[in-house]
Amino acid sequence: MNLIWCDPRMKFNTQLGTYQLINDNAADLTTYVPKMWDPSIEFRNQVSSPDVDNLRIYIFNDGTIVYR
Repeated sequence: MNLIWCDPRMKFNTQLGTYQLINDNAADLTTYVPKMWDPSIEFRNQVSSPDVDNLRIYIFNDGTIVYR
């Protein structure tokens, strides 16, 4: 599943590159995720919590976020 949105608070200097990749590494997630808005996703007819494996979050320098 891919989710794409824009959070202007996450913009950064282009000298750092065009995007930053955040893996499902706990250190990466605790650094970036609390600062970032994210959509509330709900699955209808869900039996249990979904497993999230191979999480990738791309934060582009213009504040665009791609959540895979």
